[in-house]
Amino acid sequence: MVVHQRGSSISLEGMSCHYGGDGGVSQIHLDIASGSQLAIVGASGSGKSTLLRLIAGLEAGNEGSLTIDGQLASQAGRILMEPNRRHVGMVFQDFALFPHMTALENVGFAAHLQARHVQRQRAEELLQRVGLNHRLHAKPSELSGGEQQRVALARALAGNPKILLLDEPYSSLDARLRDDLASMTRKIVRELGVTAILVSHDGDEALRFADRVAFMQHGRLLFDGAMADLKERSVPPDLLQLLFPLTGVTLRHDGGANLTTPWGQNLALPLDLQPPGAVQLFTIPGAASIVED
Repeated sequence: MVVHQRGSSISLEGMSCHYGGDGGVSQIHLDIASGSQLAIVGASGSGKSTLLRLIAGLEAGNEGSLTIDGQLASQAGRILMEPNRRHVGMVFQDFALFPHMTALENVGFAAHLQARHVQRQRAEELLQRVGLNHRLHAKPSELSGGEQQRVALARALAGNPKILLLDEPYSSLDARLRDDLASMTRKIVRELGVTAILVSHDGDEALRFADRVAFMQHGRLLFDGAMADLKERSVPPDLLQLLFPLTGVTLRHDGGANLTTPWGQNLALPLDLQPPGAVQLFTIPGAASIVED
């Protein structure tokens, strides 16, 4: 039987992890609610995967603290809660399936602490949940990339984790398949109540998966909030472009309280806007509506 349980809450306070070069993360403050789906978006080398490793307990970090369900898991460069006690499942970019095992055996292996008949039942239920009940006895070499990724997801869930970490799991797949798998994963983790964190540099994937988004750049967390907040808060265009294809125009601001657009409309400007100078005006998909005059 697949267990439905409450996902873990996670809190990082001033977490830093440096490798001696430009990599790692610096002063991360992040709270992740139980059962939520968070997408961490950023370019390669921004620190996304390091953040997952800190949560999983694969890195201790150099400073700061990490708590899981209110319990200290890491603090000041020390791991206080071993990875196997964090109830974490992980889906890797390269799938990491055992090539000599069938889909059923790969998923069942992750539940090896249970009785054999329970392992098989759980593996069958999860493979059915990801739509692969007809491929139970196929080996990875006999599966497509999308099918392998679904096996990897089922295996990550087989141990009934409270936290699911997904490290760019769909990056090798085509765009349509990425979107479909992101939507399917979101549906499954919501049904199971798992707290899920997706690392991605693909905006469509993040939008389909998450109810919250965090932007990372050069090891720092620049924005963290609900998807709806993107329409209300001032987020730099270079970050928004990781999620949406932005279209806009460059206008001249003369220092007044309003900005005149090419369409003759006056827009009220934030009080902290630096006068005068060039202003870039963008529209965010879904944030505009047309009303009758």
